[in-house]
Amino acid sequence: MIDFSRRLDLKRKINKGEPTVGLFIKIPCAHVVEMLEPAGIDFVVLDAEHASFSTEIIDKCIMAGECAGIEILVRVRSLQSSEIQSVLDMGAAGIVVPHITSEDDVINAVASARYFNGKRGFSTSHRAAGFGSMSMDSFRDLSDRSVIVIGQIEDADALLSIDKILSASQLDALFIGPIDLSISLGVTDPSHHLVETSIEKICEVCREADHRLGIFVATPDSVRKHLSGGISLFFVGTDQTLLSNAANDMVEKFRRQVGCTL
Repeated sequence: MIDFSRRLDLKRKINKGEPTVGLFIKIPCAHVVEMLEPAGIDFVVLDAEHASFSTEIIDKCIMAGECAGIEILVRVRSLQSSEIQSVLDMGAAGIVVPHITSEDDVINAVASARYFNGKRGFSTSHRAAGFGSMSMDSFRDLSDRSVIVIGQIEDADALLSIDKILSASQLDALFIGPIDLSISLGVTDPSHHLVETSIEKICEVCREADHRLGIFVATPDSVRKHLSGGISLFFVGTDQTLLSNAANDMVEKFRRQVGCTL
């Protein structure tokens, strides 16, 4: 059974702007999710947009997350309602929707994730509803109250529409993707002044609207800087990076111990 109380607690933390930390999962394996239980991480995001996550693997990862007490978000490939419905029916806590550039994108994303005033197809035969063990009314209510919808800002066009995006928004948060944003702005360095200026603008508009904001950072080193800008939702690195860095560090230390280098 889905632990809706844990899910509602995560949504509350995000909505209140409490610092929360998540990790992108790029390795399509449920064991990765399960192994993260001791870390006490707030959530993980299965990156179905850029990694090879099949429907079956997403399903297993969500089941592993439920066993480990970890809330699972899925970065979907698009705004397609059927894809959003599928991952939510499997029991995902919510979705991260890429390339939000307009108020219509926001409206469609939220509608696809909700029953009341939305367009999510209804069933109680899946994991999200306890495979039929929940009443229709109870499941609809809990699902709509607990589902987390995050829109990703990663396009120059979104900067032109940011006020309209926020005015239409029932999103739990916006999420800045600095790398894609830099490419969209015609530069290759996320630390370029054009990118930093754009991020500052997004932060300012979100602060004025009292809207929650997240960002991807490669390491925790820059978290404090972003906290001062009003960002509270952090996607810190990926499982691939953690594994690669740990392996590189282990080999380097081994080589030093035996007195040779690569």
